[in-house]
Amino acid sequence: MERVIDIFCDDCSTWDELKLITNVKQKRIYGTNEPYIEFNLFSITWRCFIYGMNNTNLLPQKLKNSSEEGCRPDIWFYDRKNDTILLGIEQTSTAPVGNALKQRITRPFWALENKVGFIYVSPQIGMDQSQKAKRKQTGPFLQFSKVNPLSFITPNNFNLTNILEEISNNDIEKYQLSHNFNFNKLGKSKISVKKTQINLLIKLFFLINNDDMVYNIIEKTGNIYMVDKNSKTAKLLGFNENTILIIGKCWKSKNASGYSDPLSGGILMMWYINKWLGDNNQIVVVSTHDCQKYNTINLINHNNKMTLSLSKVNCLMDACGMTYQVKHDGFDIFKYNGDDESIATYSRARDLRNQGIKLDFIQYPHGSWSSKDGNNTQERDKKRGDIYHNNALNGEEGKTKLSDVYKHIKKYGLIHDYYYYLTEDCVVDPLVNNKCIKVVF
Repeated sequence: MERVIDIFCDDCSTWDELKLITNVKQKRIYGTNEPYIEFNLFSITWRCFIYGMNNTNLLPQKLKNSSEEGCRPDIWFYDRKNDTILLGIEQTSTAPVGNALKQRITRPFWALENKVGFIYVSPQIGMDQSQKAKRKQTGPFLQFSKVNPLSFITPNNFNLTNILEEISNNDIEKYQLSHNFNFNKLGKSKISVKKTQINLLIKLFFLINNDDMVYNIIEKTGNIYMVDKNSKTAKLLGFNENTILIIGKCWKSKNASGYSDPLSGGILMMWYINKWLGDNNQIVVVSTHDCQKYNTINLINHNNKMTLSLSKVNCLMDACGMTYQVKHDGFDIFKYNGDDESIATYSRARDLRNQGIKLDFIQYPHGSWSSKDGNNTQERDKKRGDIYHNNALNGEEGKTKLSDVYKHIKKYGLIHDYYYYLTEDCVVDPLVNNKCIKVVF
């Protein structure tokens, strides 16, 4: 019997890549009508599904578990017959620097913890938006990548066809990860007392800045400290054991959805490293959000990435001096709810290529929102089109529904050359009809 392997992708960019490699068949699951592509290569039938935005009924439980635990890479390879995750791939044009590093590092960390092979594809240099400067990868990511050189590669060294062949030959054990992390003293980065007017934080920051028994670990600068149990800082906070102290603003607003994604990644990163090094230290997070203005209990009473990370540590302390044990009950529900923007973009790109048009740039929804120059200089969307080519120098913008196209035009004006969509859910506006194109998967 021919081997069948399922591929689960965050968005249709992988479909696009596979279409350029081999002949693919567009199919739908009988009954639910969920779309996927299928192809035969290296004596294997490959079925490729989209799991981005949870829009699938087909994700196996092991991959649901990985998603619940903070690991949602761009590609998973899964052997359904043997219920085995074969390999994960994070493929991004965003360099692992600054906030982007902390947001993504938990993906290969999960793979290491669960003994799943992993490949991380990214540039080594990029713009750190938090510092408005171009930087090379540093800190724990650089250390991790040096230990696993086969798994951390640049886009120029990545070839998806080769990966498919290696899977077919069962030659993927080389992508199993390892680490050499330690809690050595890496100096002391001081915290600016000017950043807060809350008395507890002023006192805490002053102590940390002047306490020789508190020092940075894992990163030479930043907000992650080892606090010796005999230090003055430990006495202030009531610690009677060595403690990994992580300081940061967990929430930027009164809404639970306004949590800090990079900080949640950094917390989870430290939980993994502490576990790998023997779980000998408690981990405490001090959140500097305005607890007098934003109620901490309301903020932690939600299931999201921040509460997932905080549920792993010993406790959360807010600036009011209150401590909390955070619970997380899961938040991902996977269900196919119809074709989305990613399918629309794939269909439009396919049609353009069939017309012989070369695409200069294509950005799928649900994927990495990097910039055309590859330097992380573009923030989310910001009037940028999803597809650019010689016949659309101002770009093409894709939406699921025609009504969404009209909303976009109303908000930004007719800034793109064309707009494409899947569903005609409203009356056609003849004034812009010549710019709107319906696509079909």
